[in-house]
Amino acid sequence: MKRITALFLAVTMIALLTVFTEGTSAAWDGTTIDTSWYNPNDTTFTLTTPEQLAGLAAIVNGTAVNIDPDNFVGKTVILGADVDLGGKNWAPIATDSGASVSGFMGMFDGQGHYIKNLTIDMVVREPNGIRYGLFGVIGSTGTVKSINFVGASVVTKDTTYSGVVAGYVLGGTVSRCMVDASSRVECYTSSNGMIAGRVENGGTIDSCINEGSIYGYGALEGAASAKPNTNVIIGGIVGLAASSVVKNCINYGRVEAAAKSMTPNQSGAAGIAGFVNNSEIINCVNYGDISFTDYLKENTTGTGGIVGKFHSGAGSIVNNCYNFGNIAGKENDNTHTGLVGGLGSVLGTIQNCWSVPCGNLEIIGSSMVSGFEVKDCKIVAQTDAEYAAMESAANAIWDKINEIALSLTIHYVYENGEKAADDHYSEWREGEEYSIESPAVTGHIPDKEIVSGTMGNTPVEITVTYKAKEITLTIEYVFEDGSKAAEPFVDTKPFGTEFYVESPKIEGYEPNYPVVEGKYEIDRTIKVKYTATGTQSETQEEEGETTTAPGTTTVAPGTTGEQKESGCKSAAGSAVILLAVLGTALVTTKRKSRLTKN
Repeated sequence: MKRITALFLAVTMIALLTVFTEGTSAAWDGTTIDTSWYNPNDTTFTLTTPEQLAGLAAIVNGTAVNIDPDNFVGKTVILGADVDLGGKNWAPIATDSGASVSGFMGMFDGQGHYIKNLTIDMVVREPNGIRYGLFGVIGSTGTVKSINFVGASVVTKDTTYSGVVAGYVLGGTVSRCMVDASSRVECYTSSNGMIAGRVENGGTIDSCINEGSIYGYGALEGAASAKPNTNVIIGGIVGLAASSVVKNCINYGRVEAAAKSMTPNQSGAAGIAGFVNNSEIINCVNYGDISFTDYLKENTTGTGGIVGKFHSGAGSIVNNCYNFGNIAGKENDNTHTGLVGGLGSVLGTIQNCWSVPCGNLEIIGSSMVSGFEVKDCKIVAQTDAEYAAMESAANAIWDKINEIALSLTIHYVYENGEKAADDHYSEWREGEEYSIESPAVTGHIPDKEIVSGTMGNTPVEITVTYKAKEITLTIEYVFEDGSKAAEPFVDTKPFGTEFYVESPKIEGYEPNYPVVEGKYEIDRTIKVKYTATGTQSETQEEEGETTTAPGTTTVAPGTTGEQKESGCKSAAGSAVILLAVLGTALVTTKRKSRLTKN
């Protein structure tokens, strides 16, 4: 099974590399960035070149010129083509320093495209902190999905969290990403994995496959830089999972840990997760060879096919997982080394897990704490009758990962059917839950603020309709002392409706704004002030019909708060003044002939 699968993957990768070569833009030069695709008011972006991908990193990290940092919360970035990063040193998207400390918070959908030659060669942490991968930090609302990596190289020579996809998943999600056999991670200390280095705070790694190799060492080279009490925590999928979930993942790659010249304080090596802390590892398979052969320390070291060490917080569960790989601890150790779990230093559970035999190893190392549970687990040789069932169960996990993606398309339109915002497009597997926030459209309210649901077995197409907000205009008429000159004009209309309101005539007084006109765009109150002017006869001569003098409340019919919504313009020569910064209300300063009320 293992050899057949490996051969299949190799042939598949050759075919995919041919497609990649034919459909890829020119390799990145390591310096050019392109941010021309970005508009802070948009919610969906499509990137097709390595320069644009570098532009995304610059925007998130706050290094893009004349662009404010954006963590892309509520936004979707789509990879629309294969890209070649050219083997140039990559600055992660969302480092753990500066503007991007909260991480990438949006959706990044690779759509199955390939990223070739991602390269990170880190000697010291600065200036990009200690999280390394295509993404440095994926934040609590962040999702990265459906990316295939070819020829990735992540080499870190300081204390880091590193992985090909992400260094640190802080409550976010990584799903359906694959790392090919030509990729590698080489790390010195702390938490490192082929998919992600460290996953915490409810983070999820789902349906990912690794074929590449990871090498971890317990100290830094050279006496000047070596640091005591450093850690070797490495996994074929993740280095460490804390209060998180790793599910439906497969590792084919080699995982090799070595203590080098210094003895690490904590260490673990495994096909799926080096360390687990109150986490779940579900439906995962390891085919890779796992070794930690030159270091052994009581209660700190663990080597296993699925999990290296049950560490710190109790309660981790490993369920329905399968190991086909060779597992080797120091000098045939079986106290801290096991087929599924290495060291059970805190209470946890391994259940419904099967493994092929390897030397004298059991499901978990014999030095597990009292009360650690191992339930319904089996060691199954290739010659056993149950081996076919074990293969079938592992193949079912592969099939689940490779289920056909189904499209979710959301159209955003106005009530008249015209486009209100760019369509949303993403892909989901049957049973996956989706939740897409509708984009903001000025002056309008969507009938669905969030589109959510569970993907069925057919594509989903949804329309979100935007209705114009109801906007209220109030015009108050006052004398110079602030007292009321006439009844206020109050009207409510849909956003964007034009208004044209004449100020009422009051005998012996002149309004500073004879006419107020503009559009209903924000709720607002406008004051029209009346000052004493010439005699009544003069006023009648200029303006015709007038209201009564101040002190009474009678207004001549048809003269108060007249409005025309046809967009009628001022008489020639009228001067206009912008009344509201956030609107387009205009007022005239010269008397106009009264319009007939509609």
